[in-house]
Amino acid sequence: PQPPKPTEPPKRIKGLHYHTLILNMPSLPPSISVHTQFCEIDEEYNIKSRSSFPSSSPASLTTLLNHYYLDYQTLELAWNQEEVLLLFSFKDGEVEENVVGWSWALYSDKRLELEVFKPPVPSFSQLAQWLEEQESNDATIEEEFKRMPNSRLVVRYYDSKEWTPRFPERPEDNFLLPQPRLPTGAFRHVDQKPNFTVHDKSRSISLVIDGARYLPSCVTISRVTGRIFDRDFNIVGPQISSSVVLDSDIYNPIFKYSLKLPGDLPKTSLAVLKLYTLHSVTGQLTTVGYSLLNLFCKRGTVLEAEDKDTSVVLNDGAMQLPLHIDGPDAGLPLTMDSLRTCTVYRARGYLSD
Repeated sequence: PQPPKPTEPPKRIKGLHYHTLILNMPSLPPSISVHTQFCEIDEEYNIKSRSSFPSSSPASLTTLLNHYYLDYQTLELAWNQEEVLLLFSFKDGEVEENVVGWSWALYSDKRLELEVFKPPVPSFSQLAQWLEEQESNDATIEEEFKRMPNSRLVVRYYDSKEWTPRFPERPEDNFLLPQPRLPTGAFRHVDQKPNFTVHDKSRSISLVIDGARYLPSCVTISRVTGRIFDRDFNIVGPQISSSVVLDSDIYNPIFKYSLKLPGDLPKTSLAVLKLYTLHSVTGQLTTVGYSLLNLFCKRGTVLEAEDKDTSVVLNDGAMQLPLHIDGPDAGLPLTMDSLRTCTVYRARGYLSD
């Protein structure tokens, strides 16, 4: 009897999803599209097959930190048991022939933060050759390709059976910003002590904004604006508008701002603070981030007050408020949870009240 024909190993199928592109360039295009290619290579780095996908829809430059949020459908990758080499080209969304950078990766079943390199984009043969040389003589990628400092492409994978994105549990881990880490001891956690003294509506409230710390590298002259809202986004207090001490550090600006507020504000009053700056590259007025501060707490707790509470206390004391990239959703009730689902500047960005 003839021996059975060897069966091909089952193909591995995974979904690939772009998440965020961060570019650090002197001049950034208003939009970026991503062109993805992948090929299979064997243990000796020989190229077995290659595939290419259409370019993604252009993603607009949306935030201070040079981010492009890449809202692109999942790409289905199918291959045998070989290694998979991925190559990403970043093209100007308006002039697709203009390539501004590229990234590469060997497939790994996890979230990847990929370094970005300057053009020209190499071929698969060049990448495979470099991988082979790296294995034999510890060649570094800087010897072959020019890295773009402080730039990243964040990629995620979907399970082919469930097609469920592998998002992290905490929203602030959506991506890591390429910013320097905070110095040791820069911030200390201090438990907030509950206040038991019922707020006297006849006494005014002082809101003081001292400054901001560890802002992103694109800031220049910054200022804080804001308003006092109740839970339904009704304006219940005066406008907040600070100036900056011009000889203070641009990454740690000092505002020395103080504002008197009436004591009879609604129990659910929140200060919505917005920090602006002049972008160091574009020169445009740009939002750095948002912070919220509840003015009142439930008596004897540190929880924000509600309309049904019979007595409330002032949320007094010094605060370090994290800056969030996105603002609260005006279609939902305004609470301190309104920014919990927004991305936080993990390495930089705090307001001192």
